[in-house]
Amino acid sequence: MKRFILKLGKVEIHLSTFFFLFLSFISGRFQSFFFLFIIALIHELFHVFGALLFKVRVDKINIYPFGFSAKMGALVNIEWYKELVIVLLGPMSYFFSKVLINLLYKLSFLSFVGYQNANSVNLFILCFNLLPIIPLDGSRIIKTFLSFFLTEKKCLKINGLISILCLFSYILYMPVQFTIYIFLIYSQSEYWYNLRYSYSLFLISRLKKFKLFPKIHNKNDLYRNYQNIIIQNGKIYNEEGYIRLFL
Repeated sequence: MKRFILKLGKVEIHLSTFFFLFLSFISGRFQSFFFLFIIALIHELFHVFGALLFKVRVDKINIYPFGFSAKMGALVNIEWYKELVIVLLGPMSYFFSKVLINLLYKLSFLSFVGYQNANSVNLFILCFNLLPIIPLDGSRIIKTFLSFFLTEKKCLKINGLISILCLFSYILYMPVQFTIYIFLIYSQSEYWYNLRYSYSLFLISRLKKFKLFPKIHNKNDLYRNYQNIIIQNGKIYNEEGYIRLFL
């Protein structure tokens, strides 16, 4: 896979991007491709801004034919509300892009057809990213709310199942989009393959002290949004003591 990637510092461009750029030229759909590219870039830069705001490391930015993906430091190492802000800033970019599109139209940089096309692309990016399919923003939002009611291990599994069901529905009812299908299917397999690693990363992150409300329970797991106090076999464990039993 790495041989199909062009590296420019922290930016990695998948070579298929140039192929789809060429196809957009010969098919007369370059304008739609251009709008998709720019609006997706704005969307991802809003995520990056949120990460920098909360001092989360941005490792690299991947460029695919259908958009961008910023690889950040472990978000499990920050409080849930900070992660939620980083996630929500992506969909919020819709309003910024809409204002920008209106401004370009009023300044006559866009024709009426281009104006309509740009607005359609902007709305598509908003709706698509809000789908509860891994790794889209909607899935990360769903997981944040699930974590208030479920322990982390259950949360990871149920979020993954919701993602698979929604992806199946998307493939069934939406027009054929092979590139997006391949990307989303690959993301599901990667998510389940790394599930144990993701959970271990979560446990390690809990060794960092968070100011959270306490929650007393007897489950063999931790709730992400609470300070866990576990009672088992007549013994009381704080989070650090419990985690060290399993790591």
